[in-house]
Formats: sequence, structure tokens, C-alpha cells
Amino acid sequence: IKLNLLSVVEVRGLFLKPHRLEELYGAAWEHLGVDGAKVDEVKGRAWDRLGVASRPHAALLDGTAARYRVSGVPERLVLNLSDAARARTEVLQREDAEKDYAVRVDVFRGNEW
Repeated sequence: IKLNLLSVVEVRGLFLKPHRLEELYGAAWEHLGVDGAKVDEVKGRAWDRLGVASRPHAALLDGTAARYRVSGVPERLVLNLSDAARARTEVLQREDAEKDYAVRVDVFRGNEW
């Protein structure tokens, strides 16, 4: 899959999470809408436009981007991200459903409830 076709969620999952940079840059990248097209345009010191001020972090992300520019993003990685997102959504939906769940026991005795 070409780098420039990745969504915002996929970019964060492939660039930030594996390098444990989600806490540092995740909110900024979400606010800026950093998707595959934006990452594909950034090279060298231009990572500061995406809020990456640390040179070692920029070098790490630049190396990852360069690898994906040349060989593309392995489809299995993107599918794994989709599977993980679907599982998180299911868990959140289940938690929301269980949050307001209450059990009420009515007893029927002597023809009365």
C-alpha cells in the first residue's frame, strides 16, 4: 500500500505507536490531521512542521517514512491495525452497554408480584 494513501489513524499506528511516540505527538498529529499524504511530503528537518522537535525522533520517523516510500506499507500491517481498531470498538461498545445495565428481580408469590 502506498504511503500517501494511509489514513490519520493508520499513520499514527504505523509511525507513532511502534516507536512509543504516541503520547508525545499523537494529539498534535490528530489536530493537524497528519495522514499518509502529509508524511509522504515531509523529509529531513521538515518534521518540525508536524510538531516533531526532537532530532532523534525526526530521524527515526524519517527513516520509517523513507522505507515505506520505497517499498510501500505491507498490507498485513494495515490489516492488523484495522483488526485492532475493530476489537477496541467492540470492547468500548460492550462497556457502554454494561455501564447502564441493572438487574431487577421480581418475585411472584401467591398470585402477586
